[in-house]
Amino acid sequence: MEILTGTISDANVCVYMFVFYKLKIGSNFKHSKSTRLHLNDRLKSLDILYNSRDIAVSSEQKWEKISDVGKRFGFSRSTVSTIWKTKKNSQAESEGKSCKKLKKPKYEDLDQAILSWFHQQRQNNMPISGPLVKAKAENFAEELGLAAFKASEGWLGKFKQRHHINYGKISGEARSVDTNMTHDWINKVWSKFKEKYAPSDIFNADEAGIFYKLTPDKTLKFKGEKCVGGKLSKERITVLVAANMDGTEKRKLMVIGKSKNPRCFKNITKLPVTYKANKSAWMTSQLLKKKCESGMQN
Repeated sequence: MEILTGTISDANVCVYMFVFYKLKIGSNFKHSKSTRLHLNDRLKSLDILYNSRDIAVSSEQKWEKISDVGKRFGFSRSTVSTIWKTKKNSQAESEGKSCKKLKKPKYEDLDQAILSWFHQQRQNNMPISGPLVKAKAENFAEELGLAAFKASEGWLGKFKQRHHINYGKISGEARSVDTNMTHDWINKVWSKFKEKYAPSDIFNADEAGIFYKLTPDKTLKFKGEKCVGGKLSKERITVLVAANMDGTEKRKLMVIGKSKNPRCFKNITKLPVTYKANKSAWMTSQLLKKKCESGMQN
């Protein structure tokens, strides 16, 4: 069989073989160049017909009759009918494979309780991990008296799939804490807590990202000229700043970079800051814990 030009998808092979038989073998095909070109055109028309809206012949929608569609594309009524049936079966099979039905959870009350808790936490922009969800599920199960329940990885995967939950990267601190929760903590907790310590012994610390290779986001330009920028640099360092409440003491800055031994540190034996490194140049809970344990001095 010769290779014919034109775009023919694998999904339509059965239909094309049927037409190939009708056009080539069933009509005493002769090996001539003109006949091959004619067959090429017919197969191209067949591909257009298969992917055309017209192939969905339906009396309810009052579209064209099968015979009219066949005349317009140059095929018989039986050929168009075969293509239509094949396409219909193919679509039904495809939809059946893509729509996998999930079973209902065994403990529906527990599932709804966890989902409500999840919604509440996300409304407050609280970060939630897989182990945290499983631990909360175990707590709810205990309260509901579900001794047989076990929050396994399989259960967690199905829970996320049922409710369309996936992991996302947290970026920035916008609305990271609910303002009402902050005010309540300041008025009810902080006011009593600070009475136990002198202002000089109470410290506040915060971190900031410095993108030292970032270009300005505004530029001078000619009138009418489009402002098209290039790719922004993501090179950064993170700096931790800390000072006490009355401003009498400022702790040494902590700088976090990506490289453990940067070239710029060559022949330098002492730094005015505490330098740490990790692959993202971000502050981590481990780094902050070590800094606090050392009294934020080193």
